[in-house]
Amino acid sequence: MQQDSGLDLLPEVRNSGRAIDVIMISSASDAATVQTSMRYGVVDYLIKPFQFPRFEEALLSWREKNS
Repeated sequence: MQQDSGLDLLPEVRNSGRAIDVIMISSASDAATVQTSMRYGVVDYLIKPFQFPRFEEALLSWREKNS
């Protein structure tokens, strides 16, 4: 079975017709990958490894924007 990356799946998520917010978690830290993800509308981009407070911050920020 072929493994797709999150970046490969973003176009499918966006084209699904559903409003799905994505917080991308990746080990890729290069600017091109981050920019491509942002173009697909990810709400935040976390680079692994990260500390839990950073993840919690991303979730709280998302919740605040969507409440």
